[in-house]
Amino acid sequence: MKDDSCTTLVANSSYTPLCLTPISTDRHGFGMPPALLSDSSLQFLSPCIFVLVVLFSRMLANDRHAALQSSDYPADAECDITSSSSDTSSSSRPSSPFYDGLPANFGEVVRGVYRSSFPQSAHLASLKNLKLKTIISLVDEKWSPQLIEFARNNNITSHTITIAPNKTPGVSSAQSVIDRVLSIILEPKNHPVLIHCNKGRHRTGCVVACFRKLQHWNMTAVLAEYQKYAAPKARLLDKIFIQNYDPSCLAPRVEAVNAQNWRPSIVPICLDYPVLDGFHLPKEKEPKQLSSPPPETESERFHDLRSFNPL
Repeated sequence: MKDDSCTTLVANSSYTPLCLTPISTDRHGFGMPPALLSDSSLQFLSPCIFVLVVLFSRMLANDRHAALQSSDYPADAECDITSSSSDTSSSSRPSSPFYDGLPANFGEVVRGVYRSSFPQSAHLASLKNLKLKTIISLVDEKWSPQLIEFARNNNITSHTITIAPNKTPGVSSAQSVIDRVLSIILEPKNHPVLIHCNKGRHRTGCVVACFRKLQHWNMTAVLAEYQKYAAPKARLLDKIFIQNYDPSCLAPRVEAVNAQNWRPSIVPICLDYPVLDGFHLPKEKEPKQLSSPPPETESERFHDLRSFNPL
């Protein structure tokens, strides 16, 4: 049945109400194609469609805003990724990777000397397997209650020796501070020892690099190891600091404990030695100790492995 009523649309205050010409029908009562609309109707459709699109977009935006305010989404405070829990004391501390149950950037420097990021409670079970005697923290940050209890229950001696980050030219730790850390590392009775900072990259990387200079590594190998752990955020000022470090003050101690020949006990994957006891070798199967500094190629191969398989 044909409807002779007009449809009145009000676009906005700048348009006066207009009346659309009804779509004509054929003899069967079906609507004719839009091309048969009158010229006045075609002129009206363009602004009308624009208004409808704008109104529809606003409706979608309002629905989205309401959804964001609904209970399905956490409040802003719940989404604050910088807030610290009882397990972490710094927003810069990395999240736990949970691979092998050890902290991020964990690695064995030499037998009985380990490096890592700041330990968290999730790592303590695996760290217990290392039978640590000493933990050296290179950042002045509060330990979690779990870490304090872990150190107390396992008779671990802790040292906090703050190392300044090499972020600003002219601001760095004195060599005496670095030597204090290295003196603890060079004392075998302190082993096994864990060195850590926040992320196990820069401050820890600088200390380990200075230790490598004590072992008479060439600078190419020293910086390559630093780069491997610090990437992709290696610092030029760290590298300058490493190059300027003078190992001569601790040279007598290095000779006394034969630290220049200390080697890792974990077999790098790229080596062809037999893999026994969870990536460890018995002493009779260890590589022959060298009387001279290892060449660059051997140094790189020995430190290709960055993660540790728990005992």
